[in-house]
Amino acid sequence: MNLLEIHLLGSFQVGRGKTPITGFESNKVRALLAYLVVEANTPHQRRKLAAMFWPEFPESTALSNLRYALSNLREVIGDRSARPPYLEISPQTIQFNINSRSSVDVSVFEQQYNQSSKNPLDFQSLNLAAELFRGEFLEGLSVPDSSNFEEWVMLKRDHLNRLANEVFYRLANDCEVSGDYRQAISFAERQLGLDPWREEAHRQLMRCLYFSGQRNAALAQYETCHRTLADEMGIEPDLETQQLRKQIYEDNLTAPPTPPAFLRHSTSSPVEHPRFVSRQDPLNRLHKALEQAVSGQGQLLLVTGSPGQGKTALVREFMHQALEAHPELAAAWGNSYAYFGSGDPYLPFREILEMLTGQVEHLWEAGAITQDHARRMWHLIPNSARALAQQGFALIGTFVSSRPLFQRVSLAVKGKPDWLGELCKAIQRPGEGQPPTQDDLFQQYCRVLTAIAHQTPLLLFLDDLQWADTSSLGLLFHLSRLLSKSRILIIGVFRPVEGLPSSNGDSPSLTAMLNELRLLHGDILINLDDVSERNFLDAYLDLEPNQLDEAFRDELFKYTNSHPLFTIEMLFGMQERGDLIQNREGKWVASQSLNWDYLPPRVEAAVAERLRNLPQSFLELLKIASIEGERFTAEVAAQVEGGDEQKTLKLLRGDLEHKYRLIQADSSRIVNGKRLSRFRFSHILFQRYLYNQLDVVERAQLHQQVGAVLEEYFSGMLEEIAVQLAYHFRLAGFLQKAIHYFQFAGQHAIRLSSFKDAISHFNTALSLLKSEPETVDRNLQELNLLMSLSAPLMLEGGYASPELGNVGNRMRQLLNDIPLKPELFPTIVALSSYYSMRADYQKALAVILQGVRLAESSGNDLLSHIIGWGHGFVLLGLGELSEASSQLEKMVSFYDPHEHQELRNAYGADPGIASLTWSSWTLWLLGYTERALSHSRRVVDLGLLLGDPDTQLFAQTLAAFLHLLMRETKGAIDLLQSCSSLMKQYPMPLYSADLEFLQGLYLIHNEEPEVGLAKMSRGIDAYQAIGTRFMLSMRFALQAEAFLRTGQEEKASQLLEQAEDFIEETGELFYKAEVLRLKGEVLLLQFPNSSEDAKACFSRALQVAGQQKAKTLELRAAMSLARLWQNQGRLKEAQKLLTPIYRRFTEGFDTPDLKEARALLETLN
Repeated sequence: MNLLEIHLLGSFQVGRGKTPITGFESNKVRALLAYLVVEANTPHQRRKLAAMFWPEFPESTALSNLRYALSNLREVIGDRSARPPYLEISPQTIQFNINSRSSVDVSVFEQQYNQSSKNPLDFQSLNLAAELFRGEFLEGLSVPDSSNFEEWVMLKRDHLNRLANEVFYRLANDCEVSGDYRQAISFAERQLGLDPWREEAHRQLMRCLYFSGQRNAALAQYETCHRTLADEMGIEPDLETQQLRKQIYEDNLTAPPTPPAFLRHSTSSPVEHPRFVSRQDPLNRLHKALEQAVSGQGQLLLVTGSPGQGKTALVREFMHQALEAHPELAAAWGNSYAYFGSGDPYLPFREILEMLTGQVEHLWEAGAITQDHARRMWHLIPNSARALAQQGFALIGTFVSSRPLFQRVSLAVKGKPDWLGELCKAIQRPGEGQPPTQDDLFQQYCRVLTAIAHQTPLLLFLDDLQWADTSSLGLLFHLSRLLSKSRILIIGVFRPVEGLPSSNGDSPSLTAMLNELRLLHGDILINLDDVSERNFLDAYLDLEPNQLDEAFRDELFKYTNSHPLFTIEMLFGMQERGDLIQNREGKWVASQSLNWDYLPPRVEAAVAERLRNLPQSFLELLKIASIEGERFTAEVAAQVEGGDEQKTLKLLRGDLEHKYRLIQADSSRIVNGKRLSRFRFSHILFQRYLYNQLDVVERAQLHQQVGAVLEEYFSGMLEEIAVQLAYHFRLAGFLQKAIHYFQFAGQHAIRLSSFKDAISHFNTALSLLKSEPETVDRNLQELNLLMSLSAPLMLEGGYASPELGNVGNRMRQLLNDIPLKPELFPTIVALSSYYSMRADYQKALAVILQGVRLAESSGNDLLSHIIGWGHGFVLLGLGELSEASSQLEKMVSFYDPHEHQELRNAYGADPGIASLTWSSWTLWLLGYTERALSHSRRVVDLGLLLGDPDTQLFAQTLAAFLHLLMRETKGAIDLLQSCSSLMKQYPMPLYSADLEFLQGLYLIHNEEPEVGLAKMSRGIDAYQAIGTRFMLSMRFALQAEAFLRTGQEEKASQLLEQAEDFIEETGELFYKAEVLRLKGEVLLLQFPNSSEDAKACFSRALQVAGQQKAKTLELRAAMSLARLWQNQGRLKEAQKLLTPIYRRFTEGFDTPDLKEARALLETLN
């Protein structure tokens, strides 16, 4: 029996196949069927059904009427003969059997709607839902004497209309974005048919009418909207609708950008799917892993095998099958490239994120993905862009190109969702301040993938992991640990390669990572070398008609062991030589000339034979292509060969791709207005053979030519291919160009927080420079490279990095050997800052004095003020406070944030903010607390004005530090909270260490000693762990004071001893007076009879502070000595000591130190 089809959307219709079913005695019988099928989830009491449909009758009569109606219904739909029956009937209840052979359009519509709502990519379900909605629920069916049924119909109709409106709205949006205005108009009109007051539908219709050339109709639509709202609701259209009408009336509504071609219907022929046979067991395992991932149990699988085993082909086939089986799935991939992939940070993960954010047009144009796949990735843009805005701001401009991302989002996202503003901010200001830590990048990438996968399951494919850079391997390992509760399947493919580096410290190698991954995840390896399938050979032979017998197949299997590439190349060679021929029926047979003893013994030999037999012109073109690597650019090869680009493309797409199957289309993109077509060799063995056919001279010449053409094509975008250019020019022997591009690549790696790669690139450039003759220009170039190298060394290993120390010393030596020029100023300031942060003040001072002499000789006013900042910074550490203040104030008075804010890009910090900050500290030490606080407030305001997180953290952290040094805890708390919020978004190790230390100090002042001491200890440990030593004596002293407050005199004494040793070692004198004072306080508490020793400490503190003119520390030392004398009854001496020091202060009388001094003087009086 055919399926019973019940249509309730639109007019009531029941049929079986193409035959309508009639014979319903009344609308009540139709209504009864409609109610039962829609509410089929529960059995219905007969008496309740009788009361619903015959409410005016006595119960017995109503039940009798129900029996007659039910009898008619069963007869009409054939219930009595149906197996299983359509109705499940008992003496008390009736229920429609959902397991019967029936279809109800309402149920299917709701299923399709729910499925599309769960996944933004499922437009197939959305379109099916739209097709099913032929009209409103039970249109034209009425049972006037059954108010309960009528009310039920009304509620169900409203519910279904709301669902339908959402379906039509989403489809109208999609059609509008893709430029299909005719279809968009249809969906907008269907919305208004259900809800005439829906203004967003009116706006959709107005826009689409206007952009389809129907301006008058668009204006008429506004009048319809205005009239409908006025007549029915007594309101005007909202401002957005009125503004749209004004733009249409004035004919200045901006046309939307042209959407990608793949969004338009039927714009491409089907993608040619590669032939794939057998490998069923590995495929089954991949499918099982995908099912687990889709259900929320993320998975990682690694596919390996020797060259030619079909690893990539296996995963591509699986991806093709997975996309067909799962319309809700999004699939993306990234590649690592032989020769230079290991130096291009995060390359496969960058390619994946570009795909997930809709950068797929170049893949679709090349035929690498289907139109459906391209559309899926495009429809993913709103979710992926939201995830980036909310979870991955540091990935914008680093992993994803900012401007193209903004263009795609502008096209794909309608309206102004809340997250769009955050995305625009990140796009407009990418990469400001210090680069994020690698750990933070890892976390952001994981959060973004997890957020996308929450809406859409992800299949991610990482190819050629044997060439991956260390940063990518680290990110893969980090991702793998967070997969378990996500809807993500990651498949990595690699082949064993001799000479891969072993694990080196924290640098993950592929071998080391594989071992750890297998320990962590268990059996995740699919080794195709362990799969020797005769059925692969048979299946491949049988792709074409043949009469190849079992003997032939056995012999071929013995020869190739079913190795895919070897088998394919052998058969291709046999056909070319005539060992296999087609008979009259067009079937392949073995010829009499076949001799198994004269066939290539290995796959490499088969590849060589295949390529040697190519026409010479084909071979020469492919040799040039091999210079670029496994992937190459057709236009570059044509330019180097001197041939016509169109002829070259025709040759590649024709014979070489389809006849010889040596290459495959990879991608197509526009670069600087020129289309570049990318191809890849079908296997790297082809590329290697061709490359090895070139002699050393030919290779060098071709590398130089390829590099030059790439430079021309990527002009203005060279950072994108800096690693490739460095590789080409190095092999071409153009060392200066190679050095330039290695430096460029290193700078790019820093922006990606891939510091190991940056260090490697800079060191490579330096090693190439060693071969250059010693000249001033060469030394300047080395100094510049060392300056570049110092940043990643510091970010990777901290200031304590031994290699960073060597770099600093070499830079200092070079500065002594070369003529100083103004352009070296950033280097001088940076080197001096490095020595200061290491508390190597004498070296810092020597370097800065070179800058002073340079500034004086140049007569450059700006340089004189900048060097004043650097000079003052060093002098502060040395305790030369008056001179430090004088130098710092030069820059403070000179600085204009609007004119000078760009200086922070050259000097690594904003000179104005840095000068104000350290000047405020110096002023506080000198006793000018109000001026110090005024400077501190200016610092915070300037940080907010300039806006970048690094500057804000610098300003606010050190302003909070100053408040706590002054014991002004109320002024510190808001700054600490602001720093904490910034640190959550922009983690930076140095500020993180300081923040924890300061939070602990704040808690100490607020009587939370246990937690406070723990945080101070962690903060100072972290500070030293990154090799920072600047102002370490002060930190030891503050920690000692905290222990002193909690009665732990022994620990305080140990810390003060450390502080004294540090001062002795480094000459860091600015806080020496306070260290001596605290030492005296500890002695008094530890040894009650040590008053003379304590007095000596206080006196020495007074002497040091007086010499430094540090009135604040002098006052503290005087108060400590005065209290000692007070306790000894020597009140007049105490008063005589404290009074003149207190009276030298001219401001800040409401600060804690001066309040304490005044109170002490009152007791002494």
